[in-house]
Amino acid sequence: MNKILDEITDLLAENKKIVVGIDGCSCAGKTKLADEIKQRFECNVFHTDDFFLTEEQRAEKKEKGFANFDVGRFRSQVLNNLEGDMAFDYDKYNCKTGLYTKIVVCEQKQLNVIEGTYCLCDELGAEYDLKIFLDIDRDLQRERLEQREQPESLKMFVEKWLPLEENYFEAQNPKEKADIVKRKSLGI
Repeated sequence: MNKILDEITDLLAENKKIVVGIDGCSCAGKTKLADEIKQRFECNVFHTDDFFLTEEQRAEKKEKGFANFDVGRFRSQVLNNLEGDMAFDYDKYNCKTGLYTKIVVCEQKQLNVIEGTYCLCDELGAEYDLKIFLDIDRDLQRERLEQREQPESLKMFVEKWLPLEENYFEAQNPKEKADIVKRKSLGI
């Protein structure tokens, strides 16, 4: 954690807007890391979950390893707005309900953290000043999923969402592109 905080501190000293991407496996601690960064620094945190593809968009994707994330909407509603000086808003998508549930209003901040699987996809890799990938032991991941998900949603998560993640990791290899890689294992 100290290495990450030191890297961010050094980047902020350059006195420009900073974009940090935190990609990785489900239950590896991406949201927790983003929250820890937010406790230490004044920043915006954006979640890729809010930009997941709708069922219709996902059905249109044919290629293996695609990012299950609306890159175009994320770019137009968030990344393009980070280049400006004014507050902006974006639509938050809820993949459980299939609805856009609310509008999130953001103030401009020097530090902006993008958190979630798919954020280091090929289409966005050049957007980041610091790229972090969090990996996790599969047994620990399963244990955390069982704690987090209800039994009926756990089955769907394991059968639907994890294979999409694995295909993305295999096809686009965000772990190789990361500046910092951390791995969680049982007992650590």
